Amino acid sequence: SEGYDLRKGWLPPFTETTGYIVPTFLDYYHFTGDSMYKNRAVEMLEWLLSVQRDNGAISGIIEGAKSPLVFDTGQVLLGFVRGYKETNEERYLAAAEKAGDWLVSIQNPDGKWDRNVYQNIVHSYNVRVAWALLELNEILPKKKYFNAANRNVVWTLTQQQDNGWFNYNKFEKNTPVYTHALGYVTRGILEAGILLNNPNFISAAQKTADILLSLQRENGALPGSFDSKWNPTTRSVCLTGSAQVGIVWLRFYQITSASKYFNAAKLGNSFLIKTQERIPFPSLRGAVKGSHPIYGNYLTFVYPNWAAKFFVDALLLEIAVTKQNSIGKI
Repeated sequence: SEGYDLRKGWLPPFTETTGYIVPTFLDYYHFTGDSMYKNRAVEMLEWLLSVQRDNGAISGIIEGAKSPLVFDTGQVLLGFVRGYKETNEERYLAAAEKAGDWLVSIQNPDGKWDRNVYQNIVHSYNVRVAWALLELNEILPKKKYFNAANRNVVWTLTQQQDNGWFNYNKFEKNTPVYTHALGYVTRGILEAGILLNNPNFISAAQKTADILLSLQRENGALPGSFDSKWNPTTRSVCLTGSAQVGIVWLRFYQITSASKYFNAAKLGNSFLIKTQERIPFPSLRGAVKGSHPIYGNYLTFVYPNWAAKFFVDALLLEIAVTKQNSIGKI
């Protein structure tokens, strides 16, 4: 399910986030040793296979828009790639290849995606799709995947301003730029930079990560949305975005060993832990809100599945980094 809405109950299935929840379940399987999480990841992969189009594309929310979308396909590609790595199941590799081929086939020559995009507008955060193509290239090396991903990162960086801000990074024309989207674009560039061993890409992501670090509140939270001058446009917190940015900071700690990144991420995770639902209501216990407070400007009154996903990812990475640090590996 896309998540739980206090006004509507459970929401329809969501291909995009199901795709990138697969790696989270597999990570948690390795963390706990509980095979239930691996089995559930496989169940998600099998469902994704059943809804993939013959041309490799993935549509959005199954009970909503039917047109295939670049971003959704890229996020499901991340799931197929990880599923193949874990299981050696050739069907997942074949599905990943079909998805990658479709993404390459509809890319604009300048590197952006401007067809089959959400709300029919260009998005800088589609650079997460470039990251997915590079993950595919790791298991199925093809020059077209490498080149398409590299072109998209290069295009995305033409949208980065001197102050670290990215143009074309809204979900919809009349909405603010949420911290969620900033987490998407920064992580996509960073992971692409790591896979391409490109210090310029990593440095560009670091510029934005450092600006966000300077904007972290004393309680560990980040404002939920900003304008292009980095002025907060809401007092509420986009919990998803705070978790995503924390992951970026932890990744930079792994790269640089700079304690400022670890400390910021740990403080941010501590804040997120306090906001997690603990009420004994099965549909909500353990969930993470879209906004804090829940009536904030991002997904008002909704508990999206991806908020919990990035929360888990942030906690698992903090635990892993802490353990590595304690034995002198970083």
